[in-house]
Amino acid sequence: MSSYRFKHTIVRAVINYTGYLHPGDLHMNIIQKALDEVRFTIPVQLLELAFIRQERWAAIQPTSLDYRIRQKVIDSRVLVDCNLVGGIQDNVSLAGLPAQWVDSPYSAIFRIPKERTGGKVITTALSVGYGPGGLSRSAYFAPTQQSPLVGAAEQIIGGVSPIPQVNSAYVDLIGENTVYVRDTLALPLDLSLRCILTNDSEMNNIKPASYHAFCKLVVLATKAYIHNTLKVLIDLGQINAGQSVGTILDKVDEYADANELYEVHLEEVWRATAYLNDGTSKKRHLSMIVGGGF
Repeated sequence: MSSYRFKHTIVRAVINYTGYLHPGDLHMNIIQKALDEVRFTIPVQLLELAFIRQERWAAIQPTSLDYRIRQKVIDSRVLVDCNLVGGIQDNVSLAGLPAQWVDSPYSAIFRIPKERTGGKVITTALSVGYGPGGLSRSAYFAPTQQSPLVGAAEQIIGGVSPIPQVNSAYVDLIGENTVYVRDTLALPLDLSLRCILTNDSEMNNIKPASYHAFCKLVVLATKAYIHNTLKVLIDLGQINAGQSVGTILDKVDEYADANELYEVHLEEVWRATAYLNDGTSKKRHLSMIVGGGF
């Protein structure tokens, strides 16, 4: 075996042993990719100082650095913000659910079990549709073969007929998976709710091309956490104990604007990235731009 091939084999063995994903793996987990980027960007000694040594029980109950970063930064902040600015758009059927009528047959409250949302939580209620999927009554039936003349006649009749009301935006989210629907028409029994659901807990709905945008969000959130956690403690240690912490303090000071950069990246980059990652939202947006034939 040549020297080059031997070194290449050793390097790949070390990478696999340490648990890092090799570059050819396109099915990597986005959370693990973000944790790897944090380690590549921030000195590990600084990470251990912020996430491990500050915990009084760390020596009694050892834990991994990745677990602490995910618990303190990703789960507590990043995933929450990602669910607030994005998510998965879906149509959830309300058919068969008991309605709590409010004052009249025009308003009702529906409590939606998580079995109908795939275990996810509704973050935004957009509209309700009258019928399965919010389609008009003519769409309930399968199309039949007809002559071009009959098809043209139907288009003429449809052009002069009043537009039927097939959905309503008078819907509010008033609790966890609980919506309040109100309208000027009597509500039918086969309602469907168009809503935004939370992302998958492991962010598996995000496409690999968007991993870098998410990783940058996690790196900035980690830097902000380090600055908020260590800045005051380092100053106190330097004043009270006279410790030499110049290098660490300089590094922490570099992260002073991390929180502001995180907010900017969340609004200007991740909001659009999450919207384009959701196929339903992207299709509806393109249909509004180029027409319903998209």
